[in-house]
Amino acid sequence: MTREEAIDWVHRTLERSRGLELPGSFNPLIVSQLFWEQSTPWNELALAHIETVASKCATFVNIVLNETAPADIKTRLTDYCVEKALADALAAAKTELGKIVADKERNLMTYNHYFTSKIQDQRKSKFAQILSGVAKAAQVSRFGIESNTTEVLIDPAKLESDMHSGIEQNMDKFSAEDALDTQIAYYADELKYFINCVSKQVVERHLVDTLARSVLSPRVVAGLTDAQVALLTAEKHEVARNRERLEGRREVLEKGLRVFKEALGGFA
Repeated sequence: MTREEAIDWVHRTLERSRGLELPGSFNPLIVSQLFWEQSTPWNELALAHIETVASKCATFVNIVLNETAPADIKTRLTDYCVEKALADALAAAKTELGKIVADKERNLMTYNHYFTSKIQDQRKSKFAQILSGVAKAAQVSRFGIESNTTEVLIDPAKLESDMHSGIEQNMDKFSAEDALDTQIAYYADELKYFINCVSKQVVERHLVDTLARSVLSPRVVAGLTDAQVALLTAEKHEVARNRERLEGRREVLEKGLRVFKEALGGFA
């Protein structure tokens, strides 16, 4: 939205929720409504982001296993514990994200000075734009006899008159602009906090750190039972059958060798 469109949006919202506030002011709770409406896509965007990170983590684990484990062992590791660990990590990340989004839906509160600093910066910038405009309008040209040049001066009376004429007389529009600026300042402050929370409490805690703690950790292997280790390291069925066949042939050959030695009277 352009600023004018945003002001019109806030104005309509103010009309729907008008209370006992004085003309030219706004109900502080309206900022919550504006913020919640504007931050609605955050959940979907954050969810898509953590799913992307989870996919990258799974790709990384797959590369590691390809480099360090035989194909049959890799398949068993993946089926037995890796896929479950990655799925559990993603589920925990989504649960944590749900808590952060639920926090966002509570009544607005911030403990960061960035909120008030942002509001003051907006007001100063707004005043500077007004002052720049009226200063240009109050400029007058005068030919300086002594300097023999044209001088550009500012007419103080015109400057003061234009400054007063720039005051917003429409009380609804004034309150809508004030509410919009407050919402913008809070949105910017909360956006920084939300990004930090998703990065640290969701991505790092549940997806990245999980790789070393629960997926590729030596402690996971050390905690396996003998039966689980045997299952993971068991040979392929074809290899076991081939070994049995070769062992049978070895026994036959060894038996034949003993019979041959006995037939030669022990001289072989």
